[in-house]
Amino acid sequence: MDDHRHRTQVSPEWDETDQRGSIRVSSSNDGGSSESYPIPIIPKDLQTKLKISWTSATGDNEMFWKYEWSKHGTCYYDGKKHRQFTYFNTAYNFWNEFNLFNTLKAEGIVPVKGGTQYTTEAVTKAIKKHYTKDTATLTPRFMCSNSPPNELYEVIMCLDHDGMDAINCTMPSSCGNLFLWKL
Repeated sequence: MDDHRHRTQVSPEWDETDQRGSIRVSSSNDGGSSESYPIPIIPKDLQTKLKISWTSATGDNEMFWKYEWSKHGTCYYDGKKHRQFTYFNTAYNFWNEFNLFNTLKAEGIVPVKGGTQYTTEAVTKAIKKHYTKDTATLTPRFMCSNSPPNELYEVIMCLDHDGMDAINCTMPSSCGNLFLWKL
């Protein structure tokens, strides 16, 4: 396995605008009702896979997975009911199918120890070169930290509401035009 995975993650993000059976999570300070959801129950074998594919940038995977479930997983709809195992397994399968790190590596875009600067345009172009759906290319979302400034910590590829198809990400990226990517 590549060592880079503890620094930058590739995350699936579900379309929260699709209302087919979705449960909106809202906090009490935004005027909505505050609902609580159980901590994800993830089988050990799937946890092992997620520790490779979808880890916390801060090191606390359980809290990270709980957050991801409450933020996005509760909006995931599999046609019958919301299921944690299916949500997390879909996330792993998505990561495994896209293999974004190797795609970027094939295009000469890799993190290095001291960091390398890349434009979001160049990285988006590399991703679009490899990922199309019905002749439409897929637009990712990039997330960067504020400290150190503009360091890439997450590349988000968006999924439709049922998690079956990749779609263009419509939420803005936080990286601006240029970001630093390092090991």
